[in-house]
Amino acid sequence: MRLTALAAGFALLSGWLTLMLLDLLCGYWERPIRLLLWYAGIIIAFALAYFLFGGLQPQDLGSCFYYSLVSATALGYGRWAPQPHEWAKALGAVEAVIGILLIALIASLLVRYVTR
Repeated sequence: MRLTALAAGFALLSGWLTLMLLDLLCGYWERPIRLLLWYAGIIIAFALAYFLFGGLQPQDLGSCFYYSLVSATALGYGRWAPQPHEWAKALGAVEAVIGILLIALIASLLVRYVTR
């Protein structure tokens, strides 16, 4: 009995957190601009982190923005890529996961608008 109540409480909490996250990111799929602004903000924030903490070689803002943009879209670095330090590689992987999740949310927004 006690385990069932705990599981029900956890399910309620996780459902509430999911709804709060969706409201924060895209306004329950009613505000696509908010989601695009979050995506751009994440790219800029990671680029500034690479630049301020010296995570890439060469160390210029353009290289940091390029590395952040390519990491967030998970496209691949191509011929030229800045040489990241070890912590910047891990941060790039985290940014790639966040970027893929945001791309999935954008795709679901587009499907929602097309099927209306």
